[in-house]
Amino acid sequence: MKKLLFILLLLAIVSTGFSQVRKTYTVKPGEKIIEALPVEAQFQYPKFLQGIVNFKNNNVGTNLLNYNRLLDEIQFIDNKGDTLSLTEEPAVVSIYIANDTFYFSKGYVKKFADVKEVKFGEKPLMVLSNRQKLGAMGELSSASIDTHESLSTSQGMRDLVQKEQLTFAPFTTFYIGDKFNHFKFLNKKNLLNMYEKQELEVEAFLSKESINLLKVDDVKKLIGFLNTM
Repeated sequence: MKKLLFILLLLAIVSTGFSQVRKTYTVKPGEKIIEALPVEAQFQYPKFLQGIVNFKNNNVGTNLLNYNRLLDEIQFIDNKGDTLSLTEEPAVVSIYIANDTFYFSKGYVKKFADVKEVKFGEKPLMVLSNRQKLGAMGELSSASIDTHESLSTSQGMRDLVQKEQLTFAPFTTFYIGDKFNHFKFLNKKNLLNMYEKQELEVEAFLSKESINLLKVDDVKKLIGFLNTM
């Protein structure tokens, strides 16, 4: 249920900021989502890379890792060559893949920038952007985006065979977190709560510069300003 609510919230955000989309991917009726989408759409990196997992008990694990943008999971390749997902997520402090750092906070957040003890992250997902229902005569008709629970679970993504034509697209949302890696959506409310003592200055900057917290260039501009305070 928590995953479903997250997906619904994300789709609401997507509807207001889909200018980020560069390419779309189609899953046709009768196809499995996990099989129809190419590797480039599902994964952050073109291949699994040697990574490091740091746990809260100070243990360290290494393996071939990749971030699955469709499932919001860090996955690894086991000794048999099978692709599996990490299952001890709440025990994870950080994960390093290539030059990137991931934190687990009700899903994975990739490090974007640090401003002293405040952390900014991004979640580069592959999200459902359009659905077309298959009519009685085999024709496709447009339908509103109202994703259902089977699309919001990892098992559903793996096993579901579509009776509709689905369109997926890359979309990145930004997050703000504290030194304990507790992240929330980067919106005005959460930003001002984090900068409570400088609330007036931050709010004035957002208004003056017309900052859109869904746009990467505006987020960079915001971080540049915060570094000057």
